[in-house]
Amino acid sequence: MKRMKFIMLLICVAFTSCLKILEGETLECSGPYIKTCHLGMGVNATLNTYSCMRYKSPSTDAMAFNGEGAFMIAQESAEGVTLQLAIDGIKLTCADGEFYVNAYGAYGWNLGKPAEVRLAVFKGKVRVQNAGVDTTIADGAVAIFNDSVSTAINWQPKELTYWVNQLYKVEQVPIYEFKAMLNRWFDVKAGVLSQNADSMLYNVRIQRDLPLAPQLKALEENNDYLFTVFSADSITIRHK
Repeated sequence: MKRMKFIMLLICVAFTSCLKILEGETLECSGPYIKTCHLGMGVNATLNTYSCMRYKSPSTDAMAFNGEGAFMIAQESAEGVTLQLAIDGIKLTCADGEFYVNAYGAYGWNLGKPAEVRLAVFKGKVRVQNAGVDTTIADGAVAIFNDSVSTAINWQPKELTYWVNQLYKVEQVPIYEFKAMLNRWFDVKAGVLSQNADSMLYNVRIQRDLPLAPQLKALEENNDYLFTVFSADSITIRHK
């Protein structure tokens, strides 16, 4: 009986997948990997770990997006099609250029703080629309909230680009955000023995394709925190 239920479940899953394909929907998810996607129409995207896009192709409808991504649109081969990303009430539109989006903060790592999407534009222009703003960003970086856009950022635009080469490099980062990165990149759960999860780490450099423990040890030299590795998937962060 259990075997039959399992077989029926597989049939249902297969049918649902086929139905989505017939309806023209495409789902691109990176899982635990950094993934490059050729979307056609002159659009290429690289997704950081645990990022997803859902869209119809060919179409000019907005792609539902979450996670982190690098997007490059070549206008000469895009045939007039613009790339539109929909992120929890925020819409980004670009017809030609190169931009990076970090939307992890729209879905949870910022611990109940206002949802935040980080955008860095290095070529071309990106139109930003949300509940209160309709503006265009060219060669700059902003923090986007549900109803506002701020140029007052505490991160450098280039910091949104390093992950494409499997490098996490920031001048400063709150511990809660650093914890989220460890979980996404190394499948590690980090406990913090501190009263303030907003405490900052400085001069952080973590290479994804290198062993984590020695890198955390090196990080202790420039910070007020110690990193104790209990197992391959468990770390404790505590004040010195």
